Amino acid sequence: MNKISENSNIKQKIYLISQISFSFFVFSLIYLGSFEFNNEKVFTLFDDAMISMRYAYNFSQTGIIEWSNSSGNVEGLTNIGWMLILSLITKIFSLNISPLVVSLLSLSFLILGFFVLTSQNIVYRELDNVYKFSSFAGSISLLFWGIRGFEVSILFFIFCIVFTYISSKQKGKLFSIFTLFTILCGSFIRDDFAIIMILFLCLKIIFDSLENKKFYFRKSTFLLISFTLISVFLKTYFRYEYFGELLPNTYFLKVYGHSKIVLIFRGLLSIIKNIFCGVLIVPTLSCFSLFFYSKKLSVYVLTKFKETNSIALIISFFIYNILTGGDAWEWSGLLNRFLCIAEPFIILNTFIFLKNFFASKQFFSENLNYKYSNSYIPVIVFIILSFLTTLLLNIAYSMKIIDGMGNYKIHLLQTFIVFISLFSQIFLLKKLNINQSERFNLKFLPIILLGYYLLTPSIALLKEYSSSKYLMPSLPHLKDDASMGKMAFKSREIIPDGAKVVSVWAGTFPYFMPKVDFIDPLGKMDKYIARTLPRHPFFPGHTKWDWQYTLETYKPNYIFGIYESKCTDTWLHDCSKEELENYKQLSLSPPLIIRKD
Repeated sequence: MNKISENSNIKQKIYLISQISFSFFVFSLIYLGSFEFNNEKVFTLFDDAMISMRYAYNFSQTGIIEWSNSSGNVEGLTNIGWMLILSLITKIFSLNISPLVVSLLSLSFLILGFFVLTSQNIVYRELDNVYKFSSFAGSISLLFWGIRGFEVSILFFIFCIVFTYISSKQKGKLFSIFTLFTILCGSFIRDDFAIIMILFLCLKIIFDSLENKKFYFRKSTFLLISFTLISVFLKTYFRYEYFGELLPNTYFLKVYGHSKIVLIFRGLLSIIKNIFCGVLIVPTLSCFSLFFYSKKLSVYVLTKFKETNSIALIISFFIYNILTGGDAWEWSGLLNRFLCIAEPFIILNTFIFLKNFFASKQFFSENLNYKYSNSYIPVIVFIILSFLTTLLLNIAYSMKIIDGMGNYKIHLLQTFIVFISLFSQIFLLKKLNINQSERFNLKFLPIILLGYYLLTPSIALLKEYSSSKYLMPSLPHLKDDASMGKMAFKSREIIPDGAKVVSVWAGTFPYFMPKVDFIDPLGKMDKYIARTLPRHPFFPGHTKWDWQYTLETYKPNYIFGIYESKCTDTWLHDCSKEELENYKQLSLSPPLIIRKD
């Protein structure tokens, strides 16, 4: 009885710590992305999210979906529905405060989605509150991308509603109508949503058929697939009528001209990297350890307590990630913007597996003896696989097949930090005077996981608060977004309204300089560049440019950047003839190049 009380005590303390840590993490994400200018507080979002904010601001002012006058009628964003929500915020609030409101709105969607997921689904509802909350607080990737302004927050909320509807045995008419409405919203928010939904529903049909040992098609599944297809048709029709295109410009930018084999290869690598050199090490290592402990018991638990709906949804995200080649910021150690929505499902399922494993172990007939000497084998296997993954990533990078996945130093350091954080939890349990046999019969494995989910955000924040670059996972561009925002305010004093300006940072600068006509050299808002052949190894959205074309066509008055005194062909700046003859450095702070005439 005392041991049960002690365990409950530990969990309650961790629950309190997780709530405090979560609040601190959210505050830090918002605070570190803000800055002061002329005694006024200004907030920012991730630069790509600020592209949507620029679209939203223009739409709120003019009623036209347009990034700038020069870009014209081009769909350089993939989240029209989210942009419409953002436009309402920019209409009500000032430029400086709107990003903060977006962060808080995103947090609200994340909390609502998690509440629906853990309170309305019978499988997750059985978990203790400490495990539920830590699954949410430990979903660092989803929290980061959501609070930094991406539409993953509202998409997570919608997926939670659809998942709850599919998992419910009783489906009322009102619930069905509401679910269909959320699917329509999800499809308009982002095209990827509909693709993942169709993958999810098709996998559900396959799993249902395998379970019933015959082809099995639920009426509710048919209804959801049909409505998802209708939503896709309506979104495509709207796009064609407004933009004159069946596909967004970003599709051509990221996919056109790239080998499909390379896309699939990079998408697979990103998943393998996340499992063996990233945040997914923890749940996969935990389940692998139990499988090593008893294959028979693990198979029994997986068979008896399988939850095929969540498995189908997680696999759907993985498949889509493989087909698209992942995202641009894989080097950070976070799950990318596609996979992060699956993060809470992965963590919750890990806890469910552990819970059922320990419960079944007490009544399992097999005599289970876990040898202390063998307890290190799963970790050793994972360390070896981490090194092999790092080697494969580095070879692919060296051969200039892919980019944006990080280098071998980053991978090794990230993996090292993951294992150190895990071992620190075991050390803490040892300090709690838990005897050796209890510690290694894995009763406290869930608490070790909870400790990791609390440490991971803390480690990431330490990197942002300090100058160290050797911590994992990184929170990409968090301080950069703030410094770019400050630079945009300084540039207002030099660049007049109506001037044409080139900026590689296509979100933060344009948003805070709304009356300046911006030009995107990377082709997100340029149809010609988006349809040119890649100039760089596959790095989603960062492989195409034509400096000569950009300067000759638009003749910008200013360029954000440093003038290259030596004409060398470098990434995003190839020292074109037009630049060498007609442009010169104006200032270094902010770094501005000006047209001579």
